Amino acid sequence: MDKLTPKISSRRQSFTVGKVVGFVRVPKGNDTVAGFHFDEQEQLIRDFAKRDGLEVTEVISEVADGDEEIRPMFNKALATARRRGAALVVARLDRLSTDVN
Repeated sequence: MDKLTPKISSRRQSFTVGKVVGFVRVPKGNDTVAGFHFDEQEQLIRDFAKRDGLEVTEVISEVADGDEEIRPMFNKALATARRRGAALVVARLDRLSTDVN
């Protein structure tokens, strides 16, 4: 598996099989950093979902610095996934936080 393959992440295993909410993030002031433009991240998520027979119910995007503690769009993505019983999918784990190893 290459480092750009999206991952499914859910703390609970009770999500609806086949439904995912995508989340894309780029740093403030630079939406193309490290080859991760919004469109590229969304396409990776959609390709992953299609390959695995999953339905992307929504893709939510955020422009934020990694050190920001208040992230309303990330919170919206989590709430949307929970409400729909879907898994949250990102193009790469570090799109959730810059502190993820």
